[in-house]
Parts: sequence; structure tokens; C-alpha cells
Amino acid sequence: MLIAEVIKAIESIAPPHLQAGWDNTGLQTGDRSATCTGVLLAVDVNTDVIAEAARRGCNLIVSHHPLIFKGLKSLTGDNPVQRAVAAAIRADIAVYSSHTSLDSAEGGISYTMASMLGATPVEALDPADEKQERVSVTVPPDMADHVRMLIFDLGTQPEPGSDAVLSRYDISASTLHTALPEGDGFGDIPECITINRPMTRIEAVMSRQNRRRLTDLLADSPDGHRISIEATALAPAAHARQGLGVYALMNEPMTMRAFLDHVKATFGCGCIRHSALPDPDATVRRIACCGGSGGEFIPAAIGFGAQVYVSADIRYHDFGTYADDIVVVDAGHYETENCAKDIFYHVLTKKFPNFAVYYSETDKNPVKYL
Repeated sequence: MLIAEVIKAIESIAPPHLQAGWDNTGLQTGDRSATCTGVLLAVDVNTDVIAEAARRGCNLIVSHHPLIFKGLKSLTGDNPVQRAVAAAIRADIAVYSSHTSLDSAEGGISYTMASMLGATPVEALDPADEKQERVSVTVPPDMADHVRMLIFDLGTQPEPGSDAVLSRYDISASTLHTALPEGDGFGDIPECITINRPMTRIEAVMSRQNRRRLTDLLADSPDGHRISIEATALAPAAHARQGLGVYALMNEPMTMRAFLDHVKATFGCGCIRHSALPDPDATVRRIACCGGSGGEFIPAAIGFGAQVYVSADIRYHDFGTYADDIVVVDAGHYETENCAKDIFYHVLTKKFPNFAVYYSETDKNPVKYL
């Protein structure tokens, strides 16, 4: 199995086009065409995690946080990131990171947080706006099936009997006849002599990211010179179940005080910070969650009618500003995103049941509690 196949499995549930513009989801180091010997799962990547991967015989690390977040201007080992990148390269270990693409995926970080708390996710707090394009690929008829398969492979495959792919891509084909010169070279063309050469046009609606990937794949084809691609931007479409944060309904309501204890136990928090409890015995039925730094979505959680918002990296003033409208809980950045490893594990072991996938034992929360 190739590293590329592992990446494809991750991207089937967390496609890269869902990432924020400032993010760096994707392959950080390594060769996607190499054979994968094992996968180590982590939230963060450092030299200890890379050494652990080497000991376990894993040449791929799948992490939540990108190893390379800001651009590297040198590779001299002057800081932890540079040292980790250099260690990965020396050990020939690939690092793939799925960050805000996993945060924004349906079934991603925030959805998993809600499920862990015993709640049923309803929709995203900040729905993703996918930049969609209508793409027309014109090819000789003998290449049409190949191009159709590439288009299908870029999207989520439907369940048997489902028409999800057809509806998502709006695939249609029509035969065109283009007047082309007779002969293979300009020197062979008799004046004013042309023939009709049949061509097939395949149309699909896809994300801009996938159009770029399709273009790269076709450009690498030996017959790439026989293909033409046109793309027209469409108005961004908001997807209520994709995006950052999630609004959810508790399956079994509990008191506010019990809920806070539940948050602490569920995420293994050394401690939690929270705003004042107007009524510790109030029944919690509606919650909102966002893994990692989610303070900016507090107003959205209030707009959904959530009674409690669970996230991390909450600013001091936010605890007081929104105290009359919602109980804000800061459960820790690492604690709320540690479930990324569980998501990766379930995706990969379901897709590759007999393949070596490990949780990192050296990946630790960098924040300590006294």
C-alpha cells in the first residue's frame, strides 16, 4: 500500500478544500508514492514523535496540527520545528497533517466532541462556503471513461444505489465535432482541407481544489496534450453540516453542574475554566462545541440557542461579555482536539483492517497543570 492511498482515505472524510485559507493541511514531508510501512497518529509532531515512528517501523505520521505551519526560510535546526522537519527527512518519514479540513468536516473534531459528550450534532456553527466551479473537460472519446473515473475518484464515493455523486458533480456528456486540420503536423496540411474529428465533453461541478488536482492529473497523462479544460466559478455554496463548530442536542439532559464535571472527565482535563453559572441546577439540553481555538464562535452558539459552549483558548473578557447569554467552558486546546487521533484511527482501520496503525505514546499535551 502506498502513502498516497493512506492520504486518500483521510481526505475522503476531510477533503483539503475545507481548510481555512491560512492553514497548511496536506503532506508536509516525504514521498506520497512510497510504500507505507505503518502509520503513527499524533496531534502534534516533534522530534520525539518522529523518533517513535522510526522505532515502530512507521514511515508515515498523520497529525492534526501541521508540522510546517508558517513558511520555513531556513533549515538549520535553530528551533523545534526546523529540528523536527530535519529529523523527518533524515529518517525518510512522511508527515501528513489534516488540520482545519478535519475541523470543518462533517464527523470531524467538533462533531466527535459533541458525540463524546452524549449529544447529537445538528449543524455547523460557521458553515463552510465551498468555492465551486463548473468544469468542462473536452477529450477524444477513447479517453472519456478515464476522465470520468478521475472525476469520481476526487469525490466521496456513494453508497450502493445512491445518486450522490451524480447530483454532486452533475455529470453529463455530449459529442462535439471540432473541425481540425488533416494530418499530424502543420507541414502536412493541404490548404483548405479539414475533417470533423469527434470529441467528448464531460461536465462536472467540483471544488476549486479538486479542479486543480484534476488538472494536475491530466497534465501528467501521456495524452494530456489532447485534453482541454475550462472552468467557470460558481457562487459559493454554504453547507450546514460542514464548517467550524457544531450545535448539538443532549441525548440525556443533565444539570449544569453535572455537565461541567462531565466535560472534565470526558476530555481528561487537568482543569477547566468556565463563566459564572446562573443556576447550577438548570437542565442542559442544547450545547455547542468547537475543538481548539473557538472563541470567535460564541455569538453563533448563542444564536443557535445553546446553553453551554465548549471550546478552548477563550479570552478573559469573553467569559464576562457573554455571561448573561451562555455558559462558556474552556476545556483546553489539546484536550478538545485529542480526538483527532481516534478519527484517523477509525478511518484507517476500517479502510485497511490488517494494516499497522498506532497511537503515539510520546505525543503529549504541551500545557501542564499544577
